Amino acid sequence: MSKFAPIPCWIGIIAALPFIGSMQATWADDIADCNQSANPDLKIHGCTNLIDGTRLKSDDLAQAYNNRGIAYYNKGDLDGAIADYTEAIEVKPDYALAYTNRGVAYLAKGDPDRAITDHNFAIANKWRYADAYYNRGNAYYSKGNLKRAIADYSKAIEITPDYAVAYANRSLAYRHRGKTKRADADCDKAKSIDPETKC
Repeated sequence: MSKFAPIPCWIGIIAALPFIGSMQATWADDIADCNQSANPDLKIHGCTNLIDGTRLKSDDLAQAYNNRGIAYYNKGDLDGAIADYTEAIEVKPDYALAYTNRGVAYLAKGDPDRAITDHNFAIANKWRYADAYYNRGNAYYSKGNLKRAIADYSKAIEITPDYAVAYANRSLAYRHRGKTKRADADCDKAKSIDPETKC
């Protein structure tokens, strides 16, 4: 069975609420880089300064670790990403986003079982978390468990009806099960939402 890469679930993370407070210019620059920069090196630099600055409350510290983990993931440093997601979880044990981001990184490392465990925690800590269901579906797909993958993609779609990649990946899973009509219908739906979606 061909594998496909999970779509990172961090869409919108840079739109997270900024750290609160009146800061000096350099501190404000670090906040902007950590929260908003698309450049992984700038993001890592900004987040590291915030983490090392000892001025963050626990929720903001967890977010800084998570954001730096995203930057490491985008640079291809999966171990660095996992380490930072783990730090985020240690600071904030119910941080669903960090669990599912770590799950994505574990799957990218070829460890779907640990990925599934993390997505389970994410789902337990955040009710109706479409991205966690979607990414857990990817992990089940990679293990060849198409029935569980389809169930998770379906749950993600139930929560977020315009989730184009969930339709696309469910289409792939249906096709592997020989359910061509369902596969075609899901692929058509995915492309109606986002014409660039591949399935």
